[in-house]
Amino acid sequence: MFVYPSTWVCDLQPESRYLPLRSRIGCALVFGRGLSLCTVCVRFISDSTVSYKEYKYGLENLPTTRWIQYATNATIPDSSCPNVGTGNSASLVACQASCDAQPACNGMNFNPTGPSCYLRQCPNYSPATNTYSGYNVWLKIPPASTQWRLYASNATIPDSSCPNVGIGNSTNLVACQASCDAQSACNGMNFNPTGPSCYLRQCSSYSPATYTSSGYSVWIKIS
Repeated sequence: MFVYPSTWVCDLQPESRYLPLRSRIGCALVFGRGLSLCTVCVRFISDSTVSYKEYKYGLENLPTTRWIQYATNATIPDSSCPNVGTGNSASLVACQASCDAQPACNGMNFNPTGPSCYLRQCPNYSPATNTYSGYNVWLKIPPASTQWRLYASNATIPDSSCPNVGIGNSTNLVACQASCDAQSACNGMNFNPTGPSCYLRQCSSYSPATYTSSGYSVWIKIS
């Protein structure tokens, strides 16, 4: 008997660690890193026996967007992302499906105990939020461009090499990359997953000078 209590999707960063996610939707993230496959480890339970099986998915199997939890005990105000309607508040998935059904919607304020589901149209992937107990902010992040390449580890690009063009969504690597993809001037970034931090850059070459900076990685989008 198959039980679906949890799945793990490989992050496929250089350290190849596993991240807990609700489904294999996270596989879509790996293609922004120039990788061809994602491995999903699914847990099976039969009676008292627990076993694991790996599945590999290629690009044709993957969804085009991924929902991420952007903030907890918070909401996106109208000033950051205009309201585009009220969604189905029966569950988180129902609220997300309501947003998916609207082309303009790419964010939402969801309260599971209200319940409440407010749909938003955000102009970027790092909107300002307000503190609001019980609500969570979710953003729909598109897959990052396949042009991204890791340029340097434990380093950053200084302003003198590539001018700063803003701060991106630091939720994870792909959210940071997607923030840069949304800006025509951006083609590089300094990312720190533990900060977390996402600084967007405009580089005039594909070989900018860097400074040593522990915990950061430099990513360049090669056209």
